[in-house]
Amino acid sequence: MVSKKEMPPAVFARELCKLILVGVGGIALLCGFFSLFLAVAAQVALLPFITGFNGAVSGYNLAEKSGVFSAYWKSYGVISLFFCMAGITALLFFAPPLMAEEWQEIVLSFAVFSLLTAFGGLYSGRWIAKKAREKSGQKSVEAQQQE
Repeated sequence: MVSKKEMPPAVFARELCKLILVGVGGIALLCGFFSLFLAVAAQVALLPFITGFNGAVSGYNLAEKSGVFSAYWKSYGVISLFFCMAGITALLFFAPPLMAEEWQEIVLSFAVFSLLTAFGGLYSGRWIAKKAREKSGQKSVEAQQQE
């Protein structure tokens, strides 16, 4: 039997897949938007920020939906990998000059950095959700004491 605070594994897997799809779509959308008015070098430099932002949003949503604020290191690693792959694919789709040989090392280094920022974003999003839950719990206790 699963306790109140834990989500059944099948439900957690479903929520994880939803978050991955939404995050990958967000990365593709932001990369496409920035490709309209930014140079190729700026798009590459922006990739870690895009994956970090989507990671933070996904980490917050995962913690809020699951109700458990412990770190899911394996799921964070999987989500980060998907976000990094989505960012690189979107960059290659929206900025074809990145396929040239002189860009390969730069793209690879920013890909590794975007993997780390996605993981850090997931962790910080979870931390923000935990602090928000604690703060809302304190407010409800204070309201009950005033009555």
